[in-house]
Amino acid sequence: MTADSTIIIKTITSADTTHIQENLRQIFNASDPEFQALYIPVIIWMILLIIFFYFLLRRYTFKDWKDKENPYKGETFAMPRGIIRGTITISLLFFVLLFETLVLIVPELEANSAHLFNAFEMMIAFYFGSKVMHHLSATEKRKNKDIADTIKEKEKIKAGVKIAENPEAKG
Repeated sequence: MTADSTIIIKTITSADTTHIQENLRQIFNASDPEFQALYIPVIIWMILLIIFFYFLLRRYTFKDWKDKENPYKGETFAMPRGIIRGTITISLLFFVLLFETLVLIVPELEANSAHLFNAFEMMIAFYFGSKVMHHLSATEKRKNKDIADTIKEKEKIKAGVKIAENPEAKG
């Protein structure tokens, strides 16, 4: 590495650090009403979710099931099916309502938080899309098994009818 490239790397790093520090100062300026209106409810929501999942994990995942095995062992975090999906859905509803309410109060907030909406939408789309595909494939497997069972039963019935019509075929 040459001396010129070292100077360029140090300059970029120094400029980035300064930029990040300025952004953090702006974000954590507690006297800013937008900070109080947006981040405080989000922080409270996150704390409530942490408490909620703490109790759920204690109740289902880390519970001593004594003689029985955890019936939710194959599910996400060994908790009942749909808890994660339901929590994400309620969180999405909470955040969308919060953001839309704040946009009415602070119109420039929409332009500043567009990337946040995009990231949140992508996360939701990925999670729900993968779950839908999982459920569709599981349903297809079940349908295919039912169809195969029905065909086997019909073949057995046909074979039984042929044997009954032709007793010499039995042996």
